[in-house]
Amino acid sequence: MDYRKPTAEEALSSGKTLHINPEGISMLPLIKAGRDSVYINSISFEEAKKGDIVLYRNEYHLLVLHRLIKKTPTAFYTVGDSQLISAGPYDKEALLGKMIGMERRGKYLDSKQPVMRLYGKLWMMRRRLLLIVRGIVRGKNPFVP
Repeated sequence: MDYRKPTAEEALSSGKTLHINPEGISMLPLIKAGRDSVYINSISFEEAKKGDIVLYRNEYHLLVLHRLIKKTPTAFYTVGDSQLISAGPYDKEALLGKMIGMERRGKYLDSKQPVMRLYGKLWMMRRRLLLIVRGIVRGKNPFVP
């Protein structure tokens, strides 16, 4: 009998929902280590949308939970909510799942709830504005290609 704990890939590919306690600060302020836990379901690369919070394996084989900010036909790019610099490209096979909800202080928050969707949209706008401001401060006109 195999008593080892299944990997994230094994759990998700078998149709199970993964319940994890994220570590680190890259998804602050939305997800805080030690306070929040997240629920992940398997998702195909084609189903993933810009703004989704996705779970993937990076080039160091670490599990990473970040927001999807760009997709090409074969790859994707992500960024943590507390970061400006994006990561990627990652091959589409690295994508494992999508956050479907989170638990905070015993209360479940579904990713489809209006407040969660609004947060995602506002965060994406905030990031674009910060990148524009950073460009202006560095002497670049962001409105001229």
